[in-house]
Amino acid sequence: GEAFVVMGDLNADPEQGDSVDNAIGQLLGHARVRKGAAPEATSALEDEHGAITSSFGLRVDYVLASAGAEVVAQGVYWRAGDGPEHGGAAVDAEVVSAASDHHPVWVELVFPEAGRSSETRDE
Repeated sequence: GEAFVVMGDLNADPEQGDSVDNAIGQLLGHARVRKGAAPEATSALEDEHGAITSSFGLRVDYVLASAGAEVVAQGVYWRAGDGPEHGGAAVDAEVVSAASDHHPVWVELVFPEAGRSSETRDE
């Protein structure tokens, strides 16, 4: 199948909340969706927030790639200074809080070339 990315505010936590029939759990467990660790806070807030993407304590925002995609880097912005270590982008915490009760999720992905698995991709 073709490569894809499902991303956005899905308002569903795989372990808590009130989503119907654990729809997000079904999506996360689907054979065509890449398995792996969820993006986490990219700073000292890591221990406090982990994979939580909202100010109300749930993981409800996602960047989910198709199986075979490689995650180069990923994270959840929680305050000014958080950002990809290789890019150094910063988001002001006050701006984020005023804009939404959700925190931006970022993932840098590499997809295998058509007809080649990620194990055979040239570096």
